[in-house]
Amino acid sequence: MAMRSSNSVIAWSMRNFRITFLIVGSLFTAGFILRRVRLAKVQIEDTLFWLVFSAAWGSNRGATWSTGARCFWEADLLHKIFGVGPDCMYAFLSNEASPELQNMVYDFFYGNRLTNAHNEWLTILVDIGVLGLVSYAGMMISVIRNFLHAGKKSMLVGACGFCVLAYTVNNMFSFQQVMNISTVFVIMGIGENLRSAPERCV
Repeated sequence: MAMRSSNSVIAWSMRNFRITFLIVGSLFTAGFILRRVRLAKVQIEDTLFWLVFSAAWGSNRGATWSTGARCFWEADLLHKIFGVGPDCMYAFLSNEASPELQNMVYDFFYGNRLTNAHNEWLTILVDIGVLGLVSYAGMMISVIRNFLHAGKKSMLVGACGFCVLAYTVNNMFSFQQVMNISTVFVIMGIGENLRSAPERCV
């Protein structure tokens, strides 16, 4: 009887010790977290402003995107459908944009030429219109989908799909250049060749 009583006391003590340890540990952890949050408050506030979209957001990407969108909306119906011409966004801004839009661009970019919207698809919408964007976006989406699907059987085709996907995501914040778009078309050609002829795949 004494042995059982002793064992039950030990078990009860250990259980209470674990509960107490968990409570104290939780309080200590909560205090540590609150202290770290308080110390990092300024850093958090400095970081959160990146989440607020404005004209200055993303190295003035907000301003370039807004300018591209307004170029499209200020164009007449014909130019909405077919665009203002390849690489002609600056010409449109200089000659046909409203004074308000011209002043906004001048204020943000201090008279420097804004030749594109720093967003590939938005720039294409302005330059070659709705038909051009639908054609280009359809091509890129089809290539990415087909290559990634075929990538289940061919690692190389899947790699080509990821390359085109990475280019597309990057160019949501950038623009076409002869150095990158030509390389992407070469990758697309390689991927389609391997996809259409599985015996060439490894």
